[in-house]
Amino acid sequence: MIPGGSEPSSTLIERISKDFGSFEAFKASFTANALGVFGSGWTWLVQNSAGKLVIENSSNAHSPIADPKKVPLLCVDIWEHAYYVDHQNRRPEFIENWWKVVDFGVVEAKLK
Repeated sequence: MIPGGSEPSSTLIERISKDFGSFEAFKASFTANALGVFGSGWTWLVQNSAGKLVIENSSNAHSPIADPKKVPLLCVDIWEHAYYVDHQNRRPEFIENWWKVVDFGVVEAKLK
């Protein structure tokens, strides 16, 4: 996360588009997954052992960080503590604002 966020590079957009069709399709799918988490959890963009980018949800303390076959690239915290003070129960609003602080430079660095 970085104040004001950052734009993904053309290289990163190309890489994401390869697996999701477009950057916009990725963003829509990631958001839909995050909105679909029931209760407390996380939504992740990971690179799997085949090198494909995939979106995964995990609940409670489960995390792809513990899986040596996956490289976590991006994560949104969907635990209520992450957004309730500022957004109450408005998770869609939280996720919309979360996109505005994503540091895509960090995501790209993890891909290399």
